[in-house]
Amino acid sequence: MKRIRFIAKPILAILICVIFANLFSVRTNAAPIPKQVIIAIDPAHGGDSTGAEYFGTMEKDITLTVSNYIKEYLEKFENVTVILTRTDDSNPTYTQRVRYASAHGAEVFISIHFNESENANRTGFEIWVPTDPKLQSKVMPVAECLSRNADHYIDHSEGIFTCKNSEGEDYYGQLRRAAQISLPAIIVQEMYMDRPENKAIIHSDEALKELAKQNALAIAQAYHLSSESLGVDYSEYKDIKYSKPMELTEEELVYPGDIELSLISFEQTSDTTCNAEFIVKTVDTTEIVNGYRYSLDRGKTYSGITKTTGGYSFRFKLTIKPSDEQILRVIAYNSHGLGVTSNEIELGRKIKLDPDFTTKKNEEAKQAALIKNQAEEDKSKEEATSLDVFDSEVRFSPTKSIVIVFGAAAGLAICLILLIGSVKPKKKADK
Repeated sequence: MKRIRFIAKPILAILICVIFANLFSVRTNAAPIPKQVIIAIDPAHGGDSTGAEYFGTMEKDITLTVSNYIKEYLEKFENVTVILTRTDDSNPTYTQRVRYASAHGAEVFISIHFNESENANRTGFEIWVPTDPKLQSKVMPVAECLSRNADHYIDHSEGIFTCKNSEGEDYYGQLRRAAQISLPAIIVQEMYMDRPENKAIIHSDEALKELAKQNALAIAQAYHLSSESLGVDYSEYKDIKYSKPMELTEEELVYPGDIELSLISFEQTSDTTCNAEFIVKTVDTTEIVNGYRYSLDRGKTYSGITKTTGGYSFRFKLTIKPSDEQILRVIAYNSHGLGVTSNEIELGRKIKLDPDFTTKKNEEAKQAALIKNQAEEDKSKEEATSLDVFDSEVRFSPTKSIVIVFGAAAGLAICLILLIGSVKPKKKADK
């Protein structure tokens, strides 16, 4: 019995080792558990802080609406939790908002805003990121994704910026408070509420849902999230290469003043197209324009940025098909990358083309060709006539030759007779 026990003990020990080895092997071969990502969405303003107010809508209301939609859509992805810094019409302080996000372990603090300008002369999507390099590097992937996805619901992305105040800290309060507790944060300016074309967006629940969806997708891309229910997998999403944001100081955070866009001239090239020249002038002559981009569809799409010589005005030419749908506007940029939007030109009303341009041009070309051909024929006839006359003068004719010889001989005889008759005989001398 003792011998059996003696043998059983090592066997039991071996079995236990094998079991533990298998367990260890299973654990090491198992897929790693995905990290739970916590995102803090901050609906800006609230309570007495209404924010911008246009077309009967307050910024504090639509920031909360959009933030709720972002949370709803983003939580359809696995391994993500979304928290809101406010869920009602309250107005927590900046410090309360960022500390709430930090206490819940947020990876990033995203503050949702809608912009405004004094003269409704700016447009676009803007992102402001921390000036601290470490915090900045953590938020740039999501900032770039947000900026790119904004093209799905707004005319264009203005850019990604940083700004320092006179004390060398972040200019904007949310970013400054977040930096104090080392919380990565960004401010998103979705669009300018005061632009007339954005009225339809801020008044449309479906449009705001689409805006929130694009925000949520951008966040999911940046954090490589996946959603089985949506059939979306960003786990192997290739990060966007990003450049440094535009760096500004408080003194440089000055947007350009108004600019005026005018049509100088146009030259029709077909029944529907023309070459048109435009000029853009700054109203305040202290403002220098360093670049511009233009849109022919009232801001739905824009050209790339074209650099200027850095003056107070610039000209540019376009080949266009003027119609009621073609509405030209220009965004002019200063040296800090801040832009201002021009007035609009309805090209179909400003430029009137002749619909029979091609037919008339063809007729003119035919007439010109006929005139040219007629001139060439007349010239050929004149040359032929002059050659005939010359030929007739120099062509040999026997009859004419005899007449000429006879006439010459007769003339010579007459001359001799006259000459002889005029000579008097000399008198003989007296002997």
